[in-house]
Amino acid sequence: MPVKATGFTILQTPPDPALDIIFVHGLQGHPERTWTFQDAKVSAETEGPRKKKQTTSLCCPFFLGKPRKRSATTDVPQPQAVFWPRDLLGQSGSCAEARIITYGYDSVILGLGEGGPANFSTISEHGQALLQGAARVRREDMNRPLMFIAHSLGGLVVKAVSADVYAPPDQITQYFGSTLY
Repeated sequence: MPVKATGFTILQTPPDPALDIIFVHGLQGHPERTWTFQDAKVSAETEGPRKKKQTTSLCCPFFLGKPRKRSATTDVPQPQAVFWPRDLLGQSGSCAEARIITYGYDSVILGLGEGGPANFSTISEHGQALLQGAARVRREDMNRPLMFIAHSLGGLVVKAVSADVYAPPDQITQYFGSTLY
């Protein structure tokens, strides 16, 4: 299942969840890429090597220092991505009964090279969106314990939920019940 860039993506839902875990990325982050690890060693051990082509410059060797090979193939292991909230945490015995969710929001502050304008939303506005979205995702059981795992700006967005002037404390308690920060 692909992870949505904005909003909530539920990665794991056991039959009777005991806990909700929500991952919130940071500045310039993404709800999947922020929590993904890539290592060529992992790929070599699990998938074996893949063929990779090397190209050659048609220029003389003295312009580039040394010539590159024209079109030979070599065995070069390709990196394998490990999206640890789904691939590792979801497989852990201690989190087998947890519902695991990612939350994405527009955290691009400079629209350079991103194909769109910069985001001018405040941290408080992102916190309000997280609060309202989490209430919709958790509507079946608002009293289930909730844990946020946040990176960088994501921590401030989560903190804004509890300090948000738009949400009175009783609304936060209603939406989140017991919460771990």
